[in-house]
Parts: sequence; C-alpha cells; structure tokens
Amino acid sequence: LGSQHKCIVGKDKVGFETITNDFGKDKLVYGERMLKAPFTKDISIYYILEKEGEGTRLNGEAHVFPTPLIGHLFKPMIKKKMLEGAQKSFAAIKEVLEAPEG
Repeated sequence: LGSQHKCIVGKDKVGFETITNDFGKDKLVYGERMLKAPFTKDISIYYILEKEGEGTRLNGEAHVFPTPLIGHLFKPMIKKKMLEGAQKSFAAIKEVLEAPEG
C-alpha cells in the first residue's frame, strides 16, 4: 500500500501508486492511482477478486476525474485507451490462467 512504480504504457513510462481498502474476507481489491495523468485530476484503476462458489471472479473498474474544460474534452479518448488496455490485460490474464501447467 502506497508503493510507487512505473508502468510502460505505449512508448511512455507512467507512474502509479498502489491503493486498496479492506472489503472483508471474500473480496480482495488491488488498486492503482495514476500519478500526473495528463488532462485529469485523478485516474484510479481497481482489480477486484471475489470468491464465487468454488472459484474466483475477477472484475476491473476505472475511474477518471478530468480537469475542468480541456480534461472533459479528452475524457472520451482517455476512457477508450483505458478500455483497450484493460481488454489486453484481461486477455493476457485469461491466457495465463488457462495455460496447461508445466
């Protein structure tokens, strides 16, 4: 919690800070807050793991808070890029989970 790291997003390295909260024993939430995101006051991304029967469900949430005026103009583009990135990330996670052990 509170640790900072850099992620490669396209050609850029973007700073993130880890965030989370206690949601009970059957729910684990890992979050990242993007540091110094252009045209935004804050971007937070959450990965939510919840016990579901004998398995686990993985969900994701992203929250974008644009700066006044200019940020609101770029919000649709930011959301589109975030959705594309999330789809790639979840596809990669699924591939790893479904790969035969070995």
